[in-house]
Amino acid sequence: PVYNYDVNTAAKNLLEIGMRAWNHKLVGFLCAAGGQRSYMSVMPFANSLMLDFRCIIIPRFVYATSSDFGDDRQPTMYVASTEIQGRIKELATNAVRLAEALSTVTFA
Repeated sequence: PVYNYDVNTAAKNLLEIGMRAWNHKLVGFLCAAGGQRSYMSVMPFANSLMLDFRCIIIPRFVYATSSDFGDDRQPTMYVASTEIQGRIKELATNAVRLAEALSTVTFA
């Protein structure tokens, strides 16, 4: 989730608690926010992953707003936007392809 133009504290806690477990990992982003203007909010988080933990960031991420969901904020909430559904599938496909391509790479 995005809050005040930044990833929320729960996401930051994952990074801080996991610390070195993040080293050399492939990372993709799926973001949910209240509006369109926070689409770059994950960049400081991504930069930290790249610089501090040498993560490989999938360059295209999924950014959804409340209008992309059906039954927003309900237990039955779902992704209603076909565009977002397609982006999620694309991100998953790219994650698998990149992970396979990187599987033979040894990081120092």
